[in-house]
Amino acid sequence: MIRNKNKLVATALLIEEIDRFGQFIYAPRGPVTDYTNQEQAQEVIRLLIDEGRKLNPKAICLRLDPAIVHDAKETKLFAKTGFRAAAKFTQVERAWMADLQPTQEAQIEWQKENGMRSNIPRYLRRAEREGVTVRSSDDPKDLEVFLKMITGLNERKNGIGLHPLDYYRQQFSALAPSGYERVFICEKDGVALASAMITVFGAEASYLWGASSDQQRDLRGPHFMHFQIMRYAQEHGCDRYNFWGVVKDENHHPGYRGYGFSEFKRSFGGYVELYLRTQDFVYRSLPYRLSAINDKRRLRSGQMD
Repeated sequence: MIRNKNKLVATALLIEEIDRFGQFIYAPRGPVTDYTNQEQAQEVIRLLIDEGRKLNPKAICLRLDPAIVHDAKETKLFAKTGFRAAAKFTQVERAWMADLQPTQEAQIEWQKENGMRSNIPRYLRRAEREGVTVRSSDDPKDLEVFLKMITGLNERKNGIGLHPLDYYRQQFSALAPSGYERVFICEKDGVALASAMITVFGAEASYLWGASSDQQRDLRGPHFMHFQIMRYAQEHGCDRYNFWGVVKDENHHPGYRGYGFSEFKRSFGGYVELYLRTQDFVYRSLPYRLSAINDKRRLRSGQMD
């Protein structure tokens, strides 16, 4: 935490990470500060540069990852302070967004006007007619329903980048009691069809992870569930729903391996919000260059963009 005359002006979590070319200091989605106050934000960033050096004198760079849209004027202060765009992104860089409306009818109309696939309303009507329901929970027992489902999905897909299960449990235990995270479960006659972990903070709800079973897939439980999540978010003070990452337009085709999850999110209608690329302040040039070359290679061969 960074204070100015006892007033909190910024927060950042600094993590020491390592790749084959050395260690670096990473601030996920940080620092969190008022970027419209350019002078103060620049001072915060300079303090983090110094703090990174103290934390690990052998680090090759300080990596910042603030949630700032890519074309905001506030992004210019990073170049002014000596930062450069990283070779790869770490957090979601291209998010699919939906603006939340006051009623279900208005929500569907907004989605239609913003590119919703024509078959989605039919899916929603059928799911409702067949008695599909969605509930939200902060109960750890319900989290286990989600974990069982995502583990099954991981097995069916031969790997989806699943974290250790305690990763989800620890996050849920930290955020759910304060209302910042919920698990949603879509069911038919008590049988879970789909589930998702959602965070709610300020005016935005975010879809972190989701999974579906291989049962009664014709009921389109995931589609129905996300519309109910949007209703929940709107009723709890949110004005946007963040579906998280989608691939760029030129990669949005069936031959690209990220097409499936990207098409699912885009099928609801909405728009892309592009965030500033991860920013690096270089401490040690040679290992940084080698690391950047390796990151570019990995981006071309593996990371979905």
